[in-house]
Amino acid sequence: TPSPTPAPSTFPGCSVCGDGFEVGNPGAVFDFPGQPAVSCGLLQGIGENGGIDPSQCAFLPNLIAVCECQSIVPETSAPVTPAPISPAPITPAPLTP
Repeated sequence: TPSPTPAPSTFPGCSVCGDGFEVGNPGAVFDFPGQPAVSCGLLQGIGENGGIDPSQCAFLPNLIAVCECQSIVPETSAPVTPAPISPAPITPAPLTP
């Protein structure tokens, strides 16, 4: 079956997993009676782009366990530990009288 096209933006964007959460398994398929089956990734995109009524978006987190919602982890770079600096051996130059 062809994937449904995202609905035009008519509502404010919402997270289908709830505030502070995102879909952890975008390839999973959410199937709700009376609605076309849709991948969790597409569902998240439709919500973010205003294609889901906020009243419906509010109850989705309880229905989409298949999407494996997870906490949004802010992107941070790995801590950088500077390499230890060893002093170079100092060899004094010979003195000429």
